[in-house]
Amino acid sequence: MKKVLLSLALAVVSLALTAQQLAPQYARQQSPVVQKATTAEGSMEFGYCGDFVGSLGFSMKGTFRALMRVTAADATKYAGAQITAAKVAIGTFSLNPNAQIIILKDLNGSEPVLAQGFKPTASTWNEVALETPYTLNGEEIYIGYQISASSTQNYPFGIDDQVADENSDIVGYYDESSQSYQYLHLGSQNFGNACIKVVLTGDNLPQYDLALQELGVKQYITTNTEFAITGTVKNAASQAINSFDVTYQVGDNEPITYTETLTAGLANTETYTFTIDGLKVEQDGAYNVTVTVSNPNGVADEYEADNTLTKSFTALSTLVPRKVLLENFSTAKCGNCPRVHEIIKGLTTDRDDIAWVVHHTGYGEDEWTINDSRSYLWFYGGGGTYAPAAMLDRRCLKELGAQGAQGVVTAPVFFPESLPSLQSFVDYCLDQPSFIALNITDVYNEETRELTIRVTGESTTTLANAPLINIFLTENDIIGYQSGGGNNYRHSHVLRKVMTSTWGDEITFDENNKFDVTYTYVLDTEWKPEHMSVVAFVADYNSKNYNECTVLNTEWKVLEYGAAVGKLTSDQCRVMAINKMIALNGSYNNAAVYTIDGRLVKQANGASAIAMDNAGVYIVVVDGTSHKVIVK
Repeated sequence: MKKVLLSLALAVVSLALTAQQLAPQYARQQSPVVQKATTAEGSMEFGYCGDFVGSLGFSMKGTFRALMRVTAADATKYAGAQITAAKVAIGTFSLNPNAQIIILKDLNGSEPVLAQGFKPTASTWNEVALETPYTLNGEEIYIGYQISASSTQNYPFGIDDQVADENSDIVGYYDESSQSYQYLHLGSQNFGNACIKVVLTGDNLPQYDLALQELGVKQYITTNTEFAITGTVKNAASQAINSFDVTYQVGDNEPITYTETLTAGLANTETYTFTIDGLKVEQDGAYNVTVTVSNPNGVADEYEADNTLTKSFTALSTLVPRKVLLENFSTAKCGNCPRVHEIIKGLTTDRDDIAWVVHHTGYGEDEWTINDSRSYLWFYGGGGTYAPAAMLDRRCLKELGAQGAQGVVTAPVFFPESLPSLQSFVDYCLDQPSFIALNITDVYNEETRELTIRVTGESTTTLANAPLINIFLTENDIIGYQSGGGNNYRHSHVLRKVMTSTWGDEITFDENNKFDVTYTYVLDTEWKPEHMSVVAFVADYNSKNYNECTVLNTEWKVLEYGAAVGKLTSDQCRVMAINKMIALNGSYNNAAVYTIDGRLVKQANGASAIAMDNAGVYIVVVDGTSHKVIVK
């Protein structure tokens, strides 16, 4: 019951609101203040959060709390030290609220053991010196702030954009009906941490304590192909760190140790990410990789319990590179959609492993809505639609905590709340194994406006199901109205045409597990081919279960409009495709036929026709002059 109440209260997951209304409850700061570590002798900062980047609020008035748990392990590590100050990031508020720094023994209704009022400053860090310092004695405590909100539009919580730590993402509100505080973890709502740190003062603070916080390695890697692992360390003690040792072991190989030297010293509470690349395994199978950090500045680490992490991965020789299909539901009526467009743009710029397609439906419709996009509303899973919304490879991301209009999703569509959460979802999808490779070629006839798309593919293993091929045409730089963006908004990645059937067409694989399909379409006159792209993907499809339509792999490319391929100018020979023949009408000396990727397939010397074995797009070079033809 408690979780339901909290979900109803937290603005970003309110059951009563659409995602269009939810997002303003989060407000990114324009000029976030970055707090540096305390440098006073005998003092250090302690906390689990990152830098302050935004504000979060509940859609209600009342009294709220943000808390950091100092675990028993950390309270023991720093036993005897005093908490002499609290540093808390406060979000926005309209009136001067009542605010207190509080320390609790537990979250079960106990009264604070410390409550000190302070006058908060909005949209920045607040450092509050404790009138009565609190001495750590090895027992777990909670420390943070309590603040009142007199308006439903207040955003009092200052949060970071890091992965949530269960010790630093606790927020709550006072429930009048139960006369108690109700709590939740921001990580369960796809947010990061409440920005809370403390200043510890004492004679016996650890001088050198390097903690290995994260270890990154792909879940699947290709056998005999180089890969990398990353590690993130945090300086959890008072002295700056300029170097440390890293020891790593992959599988049963001998451990290797090297020294990581930092150009700039790592101050108290700061983090640093290192990379170990050039790794390779030679056989398929499951492997463990273990990394240990040690010897900060060449001396023994004073607390070794947090120095080692282990992760597992699987090596497969049949893997092929994966690209992710990002389908975005957005309409001109959606006032919050421009914000999410910017999030996705920030994610996709300068990378080609994400194919972005925009369906103009979900929150009403507009002039760019097409019937196929209406059909894809099925992926919401019922219970209403909303925008902005997204799908990634048509996967249900429930296990990753993806949110919809009614809490955690049970279908592929979710609400893209922030760049960090969307990035984590994309990383997850990119890490899923793919066993089918795709290639796209295209030919556009400027005179007839006929576009021919050829997609070839190859499966490196036997697939469990019979997947379908899907081909989308999208257009960029369409100028038009957008709520929240004005009358001259630049719409991009707009789905113009599904060249296959709505749910895809059957694929016929040959004896070598390859397939080859070709589609043609005459572009509408208002479409600009120079702004268009083609997206091809292979996906499973189950008409009775929207969670069994996962995309197996995707490829995309910008149309080759205006490609520099010459046309025959001689009146001596004309080149044309007739059935499965390339006709050469006229005199010439030498002719050669190439695939679109440059592979020679046929030659002729004076013959009037060349018989072709397969349909497709070809380049015919006659006496040095090139011409594209389509053999059907």
